[in-house]
Amino acid sequence: MKYSELFTKGNGIFATVFKTEYPTEYAAIFGDTDPTKLDAYALLMYGGKTVVSSITSDNASDVVSAVIAVNVQGWEREAAAMLADYDVLTPVTGSVERTETVTLQESADNTETGANKAFNDTDFSDSDRKTAQDERNRTESRKTTETSKGTGASKSISTEIAKELQLRRDNWRKNIIFALVREITTSIYE
Repeated sequence: MKYSELFTKGNGIFATVFKTEYPTEYAAIFGDTDPTKLDAYALLMYGGKTVVSSITSDNASDVVSAVIAVNVQGWEREAAAMLADYDVLTPVTGSVERTETVTLQESADNTETGANKAFNDTDFSDSDRKTAQDERNRTESRKTTETSKGTGASKSISTEIAKELQLRRDNWRKNIIFALVREITTSIYE
């Protein structure tokens, strides 16, 4: 049986199974896209493919639902990654905050004794005594914040931008449609 014979215009896999049985997952992956449009696209692209022999008109909805159940979490993660906003010029931001406390304590004692000796005297006489005492305490607290932005030293910015653009160019919704249809149809290579 061909895909177009089993999944007709009013009986497509997206409108009858995916959107009805997995509404939140459908919205996360396909957004507001009308499921009948996805069914029409799948019919156009894969209508001539042969459906797996174990699928009949009676169990087709159950089989499609099982295929969706097995794959939907991966598709949701893929949708979340593809719909995320990336800032390709500064994908990595780091912040380092340092607080330094410097305590400096100085203490100095100076005692000077000056003595005079007259020209004819044999002994010195203490005439001037100086005593100096210095004590200094200083506490400093420094807080610095460093912010690093960029891709890192080992990465090329142009390479990262090229990868990002390639990801955006891939039409991942088509890949999900293809993956779902591939699971229920036979391949010419099998």
